[in-house]
Amino acid sequence: LVAYTDAPVVDALATATRNPARLIGRDDLGVLAPGARADVVVLDDGLVPRHVMIGGRWTRQPGPPAP
Repeated sequence: LVAYTDAPVVDALATATRNPARLIGRDDLGVLAPGARADVVVLDDGLVPRHVMIGGRWTRQPGPPAP
């Protein structure tokens, strides 16, 4: 979304996470907050996934190794 629309990263993340969750009535998804489901993707400066948390547990590091 960022690459195609030049949208700020914050707005692109909300468009892909919080907004759809709210649309389906799921306040526990799409946010980092106490009691929310802990599914997280940590991106580097190039927006490449570096770390993934699913259900509150870190998985293996995806993608190519960091330089």
